[in-house]
Amino acid sequence: MKRLLMTMGLAAGSLSLALVSAGCTGQTELRATAVVAEPSLVYVSPGLWVVADSELPLFYSDGLYWLYRDGYWHSSSSYWGGWVYAPYPRLPIVIRSIQRPRQYTYYRPRPGQRVRVAPRTRDHRARQPQATRRNERVPARPGRPR
Repeated sequence: MKRLLMTMGLAAGSLSLALVSAGCTGQTELRATAVVAEPSLVYVSPGLWVVADSELPLFYSDGLYWLYRDGYWHSSSSYWGGWVYAPYPRLPIVIRSIQRPRQYTYYRPRPGQRVRVAPRTRDHRARQPQATRRNERVPARPGRPR
């Protein structure tokens, strides 16, 4: 099947190259829709929820997501990404109290355990850069011509 798809892809590429070199032009549009559901949060202890079926130990507490990866904690306002290293002294107590975070990998709720949908968060990738940052120069206002 892979060989057939690769052959079809090469044939389509060759046809496109032939049409362009012959002076033919055209426009192609591809549209796709993907639906991504918010993950489920499973209640673990007061103030601590774990993201169900996550391939990494991922928790929700104090309005942030907490990821344990390679022996370090990271936090983000979104489960999509934007992870920032979180030094141990700055971790909430409920996160520090997790003895073995890796045991929550691919966590499944037990019967009767509370489950809720993760709160909607803004995707960190959609953030617009702020116009005034410390390291950016403010453009000079246009003055009168001299």
